[in-house]
Amino acid sequence: MRRLVVTIGGGAAAALAGASPASAHGIGTGVGDSPLPTWLMYFGSATVLVVSFEALGVLWSRAVLDRVAEGRLLPAWLSRFALSPLLAAALRVLAVVLLVAIWAAAAFGTEFPTQNLAPTFVYVVF
Repeated sequence: MRRLVVTIGGGAAAALAGASPASAHGIGTGVGDSPLPTWLMYFGSATVLVVSFEALGVLWSRAVLDRVAEGRLLPAWLSRFALSPLLAAALRVLAVVLLVAIWAAAAFGTEFPTQNLAPTFVYVVF
């Protein structure tokens, strides 16, 4: 059994070592430059979505997080701070500023994904 695992792992490592960098992702290459046909990308993404939700439904049949959903109570001062209207307003303003900045970078920034904040934010941070 160990020999089989080592053989499969070695074969996978050899295949990955010979692959060109990120050729299957199509990020930053443009819409028409993807190595996969569009129908295959749509079919694959829909299949992954359906299979993952089916697996969740079958494998997670009972709620296991109910008992920890209540959690522990915060100290009173921290709870007041976290639920304060002033903090909520500040976070809303920050979210709108971030939205405008990312939109402006996407609309008016450079077309090079490595030099533009919008693709990095969408693919990495968000």
